[in-house]
Amino acid sequence: AGLGLDAFVPLLKYMLAVILALAVQGLVVYQVLLKLFTGLSPIRFLYKFAPVMAFAFSTATSNATIPLSIDTLYKKMGVSKKISSFTIPLGATINMDGTAIMQGVAVVFAAQAFQIHLSAADFLTVIATATLASVGTAGVPGVGLITLSMVFQSVGLPVEAIGLIMGIDRILDMTRTAVNITGDAVCTTIVAKQDDAVDVSVIVPVHNGERFLRACLDSILHQNTTRRLQVLAVEDGSTDGSGAILAEYARQEGVTVLHPEQGGSAARARNTGLARAVGRWVLFVDCDDCLLPDAVETLLAAQARTGADIVQGGWQYCDEADTRGAVQQYAEACYIGPRRLDVVELPGTPWGKLYRRTLFERVRFPSGYTCFEDAMIHFWVFPRAKCIASTKHVVYLWRKNTMGLTATSQNTAKALQAYWVAEEMLDGAVRLGLPQDALFACNLILQLANYCYVCVAGLPEADRQTAFACCCLLYRRWAAKLPDPRTLPYAVRLAQRALEQADYGLWQLQGRLFQLIN
Repeated sequence: AGLGLDAFVPLLKYMLAVILALAVQGLVVYQVLLKLFTGLSPIRFLYKFAPVMAFAFSTATSNATIPLSIDTLYKKMGVSKKISSFTIPLGATINMDGTAIMQGVAVVFAAQAFQIHLSAADFLTVIATATLASVGTAGVPGVGLITLSMVFQSVGLPVEAIGLIMGIDRILDMTRTAVNITGDAVCTTIVAKQDDAVDVSVIVPVHNGERFLRACLDSILHQNTTRRLQVLAVEDGSTDGSGAILAEYARQEGVTVLHPEQGGSAARARNTGLARAVGRWVLFVDCDDCLLPDAVETLLAAQARTGADIVQGGWQYCDEADTRGAVQQYAEACYIGPRRLDVVELPGTPWGKLYRRTLFERVRFPSGYTCFEDAMIHFWVFPRAKCIASTKHVVYLWRKNTMGLTATSQNTAKALQAYWVAEEMLDGAVRLGLPQDALFACNLILQLANYCYVCVAGLPEADRQTAFACCCLLYRRWAAKLPDPRTLPYAVRLAQRALEQADYGLWQLQGRLFQLIN
């Protein structure tokens, strides 16, 4: 009792020595390895993994953090659960670097406290026994002190010395557990990176896009994400400087430039990219558009929350001078059950969405058209998804390009392709065995009514009436196969009535209320 606070000075030095060594291991050694073997940002890794480290610190048990580690690595860093479900439990059992560090420092502390000289051979023995003891240590609180007795005995230190550090070990146990699970996560991330698993394949069809192409590719390559991206830029017969720009970017890791054997349309370019895509997820980005910096993480986070096969994000208009305009946002929603038909309110554009790649295993964009081929998103892709979700966050910059396909196709003869695409969509739905249910009926009616009208609205009156007559005939061919119109939303029923009764005035009225992205 007469020693006073001086008795705590050696213990404080011991604590600081252990904490310093653990900090070097967790914040320097592991992060250098992460950067060296994966190229990922250590700061970003620590930021994303901090909640798991805090949980491990508070519980002092590696085993309890296993589910949280696996979930965090999957949702925030894109590590496949096939990998993490093996490496994380294994690491929780045998990767106890923090425990080995503590035991090494404890040996030196005890030797000095009892004035026992340790030779070089003794230190080698400590290294070997501490390593073996840490491998055999269970991932539960306080067990490191038990295996420490074996290390002490290996170099002739009294086991009673453990009593000197037992009172302060709880704090050190919490700290070394955080280091242990960080090591498990770093090793898992390295293994996943070496496994070359791609998270998202980003497909960029490129045709005469030199003006905006660099901004487009940079927006993809500079995403705030640790996910592995595969960028597939498909050069589709450009006559400007797009080819030279792509050749420059092809030297960057993760970028592949493809040249389709038969190009001439965005559909063929996207199909070429789909044939080479290996990611679990697919994004489409037009070469004059951009992704916002957090687009990939935002869409994947929404997918993780909802389990959706498709996630729709919001977008913002952008003109050719890069001036940003109006924003189109959607609710945080899942379109399943009673809300399934509400999915028709989402746009049919390929971009702005995250897709599960397997949705395209038997599906390709119809390649015989120069425009409006994206109707297949509503007709062929949406029905194959078990769950479709939307997020309120804006992820995409859509450029109003006066030379783009939409702008140059409307009010021209090309606009009539909106009808011919509908015929192919219906034949393809049968070929794919898709159900002719209420969603199918909504897609058919809205394509023939609202969408076709908007596309041909600028044509001469005779051409508009011819297009309307074709739409009515096609609808009647399928009407008997469709479900009761009374089960459809009111707006769809109005459009159906125009087609069924060949009411040209109602068809025009409905079409004027429909907003096409242009």
